[in-house]
Amino acid sequence: MLNVRRSINLRTGTMLVHIRRFGGGYVDGYFVDGPEVREEIIGSLQPLSGDEFRNLPEGLRNEAKAKIFTEAGLQSDDEIVDGVRRYKVLSVDDWQALGGYTKAILGELRASA
Repeated sequence: MLNVRRSINLRTGTMLVHIRRFGGGYVDGYFVDGPEVREEIIGSLQPLSGDEFRNLPEGLRNEAKAKIFTEAGLQSDDEIVDGVRRYKVLSVDDWQALGGYTKAILGELRASA
């Protein structure tokens, strides 16, 4: 089976920060965020092509800004930080078993004041 993990890491990869938040809960009627885990990953962050953009479901199309290829396992609602830009993972294509990588569609998050 073709393993593209090395080509992502050696050719096009850049250092990114992957953030995963774990569940929270209500304390005295207020929601408290759960812990977050940050890890550095290597990934190839790319703009969406016109065909990819048109083939997205309408709900994702409104938010989608980029795509990422990485060997890290991503999940929906994870965050990716590339310098000053922050992205939210909108959808995931998990190709870990067949190709050793994950492709995800990302939506850009606005900077908080």
